[in-house]
Amino acid sequence: MTVTFKFDSLDTPFEADWPVTVQVPRDGGTFEEQVFMARFRMLSVEDTTASTEAGENAQAFMRRYFVGLGGGETLTDELFTKLFIAPHTQRAIFNAWAGFQAGAPAKN
Repeated sequence: MTVTFKFDSLDTPFEADWPVTVQVPRDGGTFEEQVFMARFRMLSVEDTTASTEAGENAQAFMRRYFVGLGGGETLTDELFTKLFIAPHTQRAIFNAWAGFQAGAPAKN
Protein backbone atom coordinates (compact mmCIF):
# COMPACT_ATOMS: atom_id res chain seq x y z
CA MET A 1 0.00 0.00 0.00
CA THR A 2 1.34 3.41 -0.97
CA VAL A 3 1.00 6.38 1.35
CA THR A 4 0.42 9.81 -0.19
CA PHE A 5 3.44 12.11 0.14
CA LYS A 6 2.91 14.94 2.62
CA PHE A 7 4.35 18.06 0.97
CA ASP A 8 4.20 20.07 4.21
CA SER A 9 6.89 17.72 5.54
CA LEU A 10 9.36 19.67 3.40
CA ASP A 11 8.94 22.68 5.67
CA THR A 12 10.60 21.11 8.72
CA PRO A 13 13.85 19.20 9.14
CA PHE A 14 13.19 15.47 8.99
CA GLU A 15 14.79 13.21 11.60
CA ALA A 16 14.52 9.46 12.16
CA ASP A 17 16.17 6.63 14.05
CA TRP A 18 18.27 4.52 11.67
CA PRO A 19 20.43 1.43 12.17
CA VAL A 20 24.21 1.76 11.89
CA THR A 21 26.06 -1.46 11.13
CA VAL A 22 29.67 -1.38 12.31
CA GLN A 23 32.26 -3.89 11.10
CA VAL A 24 34.36 -4.27 14.26
CA PRO A 25 37.85 -5.66 13.51
CA ARG A 26 38.78 -8.93 15.23
CA ASP A 27 42.01 -10.87 15.62
CA GLY A 28 42.89 -12.98 12.61
CA GLY A 29 41.67 -10.58 9.95
CA THR A 30 37.93 -10.97 10.49
CA PHE A 31 35.14 -8.64 11.51
CA GLU A 32 32.20 -8.85 13.85
CA GLU A 33 29.09 -7.04 12.69
CA GLN A 34 27.55 -4.91 15.46
CA VAL A 35 24.55 -2.60 15.18
CA PHE A 36 23.34 0.48 17.06
CA MET A 37 20.55 2.95 16.37
CA ALA A 38 21.44 6.53 15.48
CA ARG A 39 19.21 9.56 15.14
CA PHE A 40 19.87 11.20 11.76
CA ARG A 41 18.74 14.53 10.36
CA MET A 42 18.02 14.87 6.66
CA LEU A 43 20.14 17.66 5.17
CA SER A 44 19.07 19.55 2.08
CA VAL A 45 21.32 19.87 -0.93
CA GLU A 46 21.74 23.53 0.04
CA ASP A 47 22.86 22.58 3.58
CA THR A 48 25.38 20.09 2.25
CA THR A 49 26.73 22.50 -0.38
CA ALA A 50 27.01 25.34 2.15
CA SER A 51 28.99 23.08 4.50
CA THR A 52 31.40 22.17 1.72
CA GLU A 53 31.79 25.73 0.48
CA ALA A 54 32.38 27.01 4.02
CA GLY A 55 35.18 24.47 4.43
CA GLU A 56 33.43 22.81 7.35
CA ASN A 57 35.55 19.95 8.68
CA ALA A 58 34.29 16.37 8.61
CA GLN A 59 33.62 16.26 12.35
CA ALA A 60 31.45 19.40 12.29
CA PHE A 61 29.60 18.14 9.22
CA MET A 62 28.91 14.77 10.88
CA ARG A 63 27.58 16.55 13.97
CA ARG A 64 25.01 18.32 11.76
CA TYR A 65 23.41 15.07 10.60
CA PHE A 66 24.22 12.64 13.46
CA VAL A 67 22.06 14.28 16.11
CA GLY A 68 21.44 11.54 18.66
CA LEU A 69 21.11 7.89 19.46
CA GLY A 70 18.01 5.86 18.73
CA GLY A 71 15.31 5.63 21.34
CA GLY A 72 16.03 9.09 22.70
CA GLU A 73 19.37 8.11 24.24
CA THR A 74 21.78 10.99 24.80
CA LEU A 75 24.70 11.41 22.42
CA THR A 76 27.26 13.17 24.59
CA ASP A 77 30.09 15.19 23.06
CA GLU A 78 32.54 12.66 24.52
CA LEU A 79 30.80 9.68 22.90
CA PHE A 80 30.40 11.55 19.62
CA THR A 81 34.15 12.27 19.54
CA LYS A 82 35.01 8.63 20.27
CA LEU A 83 32.70 7.46 17.47
CA PHE A 84 34.13 10.06 15.09
CA ILE A 85 37.83 9.32 15.65
CA ALA A 86 37.51 5.54 15.26
CA PRO A 87 37.74 4.92 11.49
CA HIS A 88 35.42 1.90 11.49
CA THR A 89 32.62 3.72 13.35
CA GLN A 90 33.07 6.97 11.40
CA ARG A 91 32.68 5.11 8.10
CA ALA A 92 29.70 3.09 9.37
CA ILE A 93 27.89 6.23 10.55
CA PHE A 94 28.51 8.04 7.28
CA ASN A 95 27.42 5.04 5.18
CA ALA A 96 24.21 4.63 7.21
CA TRP A 97 23.43 8.35 6.92
CA ALA A 98 24.09 8.27 3.15
CA GLY A 99 21.55 5.45 2.82
CA PHE A 100 19.11 7.41 4.98
CA GLN A 101 19.59 10.51 2.78
CA ALA A 102 19.14 8.50 -0.41
CA GLY A 103 16.00 6.73 0.79
CA ALA A 104 17.70 3.33 0.62
CA PRO A 105 16.21 0.67 2.88
CA ALA A 106 18.32 -0.17 5.93
CA LYS A 107 19.93 -3.59 5.86
CA ASN A 108 19.69 -5.42 9.17
